[in-house]
Amino acid sequence: MFSRRWNACRNLYRLRASRLRPSHSSASLWCTSAVLLFASLSQVGCSSQDSVKLEPPVAEEAGELGNESSENAASDTVQGVNLVEADHGEILKQLEAHAGKVIVLDVWSTACLPCMREFPNLVELAAKYPDDVAAVSVNIDYIGLKKKTPSFYQEKVMEFLRDQGASNVHNYLAVEPDDDMRDKFGIAAIPAILVYNRAGEQVHKLTESTSGPDGLSYEDDVVPVVEALLAIEGEQ
Repeated sequence: MFSRRWNACRNLYRLRASRLRPSHSSASLWCTSAVLLFASLSQVGCSSQDSVKLEPPVAEEAGELGNESSENAASDTVQGVNLVEADHGEILKQLEAHAGKVIVLDVWSTACLPCMREFPNLVELAAKYPDDVAAVSVNIDYIGLKKKTPSFYQEKVMEFLRDQGASNVHNYLAVEPDDDMRDKFGIAAIPAILVYNRAGEQVHKLTESTSGPDGLSYEDDVVPVVEALLAIEGEQ
């Protein structure tokens, strides 16, 4: 490579010499400079083509990215929304931890518009009676497909729960198919809300079939039942 460039330079020198006839020392200096320039350009070209490096962010930018990640993590912590994958038996076992409270268990899905419409009322009920009511949500998005495991639905369900501010609700994502979960809860369809007294006994099963013409709602169906239980058990 170097010899070819030197020969090219020498031929160029001879051409220029025949016209300008510069001194031997000047021509040599000019040619040497040209070779060094060609070598320098060749080196730069190889570097840019063969070795492309992505520079890391400068300290200030890295700090900004770190702060953004910290803010997102802090936001999740502040919201305090939890979602636990569990089967039917594990969910019932967890209900025992709420002994002494009236339990409202809402079975729902992101494919059920009436369920999502009423969900904010579950959050509101839990906020209204934090010492007397345990709010529990059981999502049954999982339908049993091998390619879409329960974890596949985690992000979508969590996004909804965070939007609702459901930090005061005990949230579960069923790991059994929706049909199996409905059978085990003894319900034909959702929305469905199960109410347990302070002794942990299921005393109400509220569904579309047991509600009025406007469909199942917290205002007309759930809240009156819960407040009646609180009043009765409060008198005892």
